[in-house]
Amino acid sequence: MDDPADVPRRLQAARHLRGRILEIGYPRVDRQALTPAEDAALRASIRVGSDPGRQVVVYAPTWTGERFGAPRDEADAMLATVAGLQQRLGSTYRVVLKAHQSVHHLLADRPDARSVLISNDLPTNALLGVTDHLITDFSSIFFDYLAQDRPITFYVPQAGQYREERGAYFADDELPGEVVHDLDTLAHRIQAEVDPHLDKRRDWAERFTPAATGTPPTGSSTPCSEMA
Repeated sequence: MDDPADVPRRLQAARHLRGRILEIGYPRVDRQALTPAEDAALRASIRVGSDPGRQVVVYAPTWTGERFGAPRDEADAMLATVAGLQQRLGSTYRVVLKAHQSVHHLLADRPDARSVLISNDLPTNALLGVTDHLITDFSSIFFDYLAQDRPITFYVPQAGQYREERGAYFADDELPGEVVHDLDTLAHRIQAEVDPHLDKRRDWAERFTPAATGTPPTGSSTPCSEMA
């Protein structure tokens, strides 16, 4: 549709609706706005430590393979990425792994994953609320994270394989963050003081998630509360 603002009128015309049509963001994004107490408790739960300046880096890759129900087992590669990145970044960063729900079971019982794997019991959007830098590949998690206005980096060591198997909606140069293929470049990107993709990221937020403020009580779910 050429003009998203025209959606309500067209819906009303097609369905003969007489009520209000609310254009809001995902209410789940409001969960990313944490109180100081919630922030402190969540940082403690993922073992960030007492240093308030220590940054949280979340690695959240999607599943790979040809079928959702039978994803490729890349647990070793994911853990190696987290360990390698932590080694490069040092103690001023805490690198954790948010595994996709379809592959979480491949990591849950591994002793070498216990210190870095985020539990499925922790809401993803709450985790994004304490995330200082998001690393993903082709996962849609970054759309929710746009509301945080914080850096995103796309780590795709095997981009060609993924695109062949599942395809992608956007070219690398369209994404709201740098696309990197090795850990050295990834670490350098995270440690950079200036984010060269700031303007593009904000353009994406305005284009795709204009109502996803993530800031209750005037956030995405407020209009629903007002109508109740």
